[in-house]
Amino acid sequence: IRVIATGYTNTAVSQTINTGAATKLAMKTQPVAPAANGAVLATQPQVYLQDQYSNVTTSNAVVTAAVGAGTWTIGGTLTKTGSLGTAAFANLSASAVGAVTGATITFTSPGLTSVTSATFNIPDLPSITIASPSQTGASNIEKNSTKQVISAFTIAVATASTQLQTLTFTTAGTYAASDVVNFKLWYHSSNDITAATQLGGEITSGLGAGSHTFSNLSHAIASGVTEYIWITVDVAEHANYGKTINAASIANADITFASGTKSGSVTAGGTKTIVLTTAL
Repeated sequence: IRVIATGYTNTAVSQTINTGAATKLAMKTQPVAPAANGAVLATQPQVYLQDQYSNVTTSNAVVTAAVGAGTWTIGGTLTKTGSLGTAAFANLSASAVGAVTGATITFTSPGLTSVTSATFNIPDLPSITIASPSQTGASNIEKNSTKQVISAFTIAVATASTQLQTLTFTTAGTYAASDVVNFKLWYHSSNDITAATQLGGEITSGLGAGSHTFSNLSHAIASGVTEYIWITVDVAEHANYGKTINAASIANADITFASGTKSGSVTAGGTKTIVLTTAL
């Protein structure tokens, strides 16, 4: 403040005006809907701790996030300690049993007026149908042969995209682990294994009869897409003639996805009998 008076030397008085104590919360950054049901919010919310005049304080009060409008579940770290008057959330997620329109998040802190975010929409869960319309039947497979199908099925996805994560299957028969070289997983957009692309890595150990798992697949399947899937075996050069192998039925619980509701299952594949390599 500058003081001026006639006949006197001008002077100035300085005064630092600080913010008051925090009394309310306000939105700094609004949340943005997740890309998929169950995923983290595309933009994470940030909340101001303000005084009664809407100045941002230096408060380090704890702010808690909770579901506001809509029936859904909020995930992630729900409490955040303010830093210089801002509580910045980092990993909040939104999941629901179906699509939600107009979801909000309410933020609270003890003794302060709460604030509610702007609305956002949560996408529907993917609908996943598993079937085996063209399951492989019983047949002979030659020694020292590759890409022999022991199970064939389809995965159809609707309403939203998802990711195939793991697949567990069980083999049976009279074969020994030494009769086979590996198991592989394949996919294609049509029922044509000759054009199929291998999915994930091959299984090369624990090949005997029993349970086997393809893991860490992270294979995206878009909404509206049906993919054809095959499990194959490569037969060893010195496999035992007359031994058999087959893949049992696969329950949908044995096929995991990033998100979605599943229906259907995979029927058992036909028994394959190892025979001698056809002479040229």
